[in-house]
Amino acid sequence: MNVERRVKTQNIKDNIDRLSISQEIVLIEAFSLGFSLQHTRVVNDGVLAIANKGDCILTITPSGITEYNSQLAIR
Repeated sequence: MNVERRVKTQNIKDNIDRLSISQEIVLIEAFSLGFSLQHTRVVNDGVLAIANKGDCILTITPSGITEYNSQLAIR
């Protein structure tokens, strides 16, 4: 039996609609620094936003706390 896997591409509007107001405010600042929203992931207390700029990664928690990690490997 052949199993087909499909990867669902996230739409930017869908990603932004999932964010809290705190995350949106932080993301506006990140946009001004050259970052772009790449993914959102559901976590226990809301949605985690993941933005990148080249090899640099920002994660933004539902409460708007940002963690910067330039050493994170992405697959």
